[in-house]
Amino acid sequence: MTGLQGRTVLITGATGAIAEACALQLARDGAQLMLMARRARARVRRRRNG
Repeated sequence: MTGLQGRTVLITGATGAIAEACALQLARDGAQLMLMARRARARVRRRRNG
């Protein structure tokens, strides 16, 4: 994936393994992420570039 610098991506089902892998790659490619999940108490990991 390329050309995502400055673009915003919405990922649903963000607590799933596939969504996590996609989110990590999209962040590496420069996208800003909006994550949504049904399970509010699910373990959420935050990572920042830089």
